[in-house]
Amino acid sequence: MSSGITNGVYYIGNSAPNDFIPNQSSSIEGTQTIENGVLAGPVSVPATVTITINAINDPPVLSEDNPTTFTFDEDADAEDRTFTLDVTDVDMEDTFEFICEPLGDNLDCSVELIDGTPEDGGQANITILSPLDYNTLDGTESVEVTVFDGAVGRGDDSQIIEITVNPINDPP
Repeated sequence: MSSGITNGVYYIGNSAPNDFIPNQSSSIEGTQTIENGVLAGPVSVPATVTITINAINDPPVLSEDNPTTFTFDEDADAEDRTFTLDVTDVDMEDTFEFICEPLGDNLDCSVELIDGTPEDGGQANITILSPLDYNTLDGTESVEVTVFDGAVGRGDDSQIIEITVNPINDPP
């Protein structure tokens, strides 16, 4: 018999050790107390097991509402070549860092950090840089934006944004 389990599953073994497997879908940390016991005929011998779950740094998550495509006119002003990405993280003490990498030959990108903390949701402006009179008339190019939260070996999140640069009629 066992009770008090709220953040996982507790397996009681007959000859093997007992196992506690935390829920993978939740970010749990702290103490989990499990009340269990052994029935020996009419007698029940209670026992309490306390398990400490140490916190780890969870990776940041880019919003599913972020743009996956972005379009602007060739030679547009910087404000028309800029879009915003949002990120969240369950670890409130983290600080975000964004990196933007072009995946084609003609475009470049820059990052302006707006909010580097998860308390209000992190944000960054991504500005696409393109050569004068450049357009993607024959296709698209892409950039990949990656967000880190400073945790070495704990992951990051990245997103590829497809970029279209519309041609405009240049004067003769």
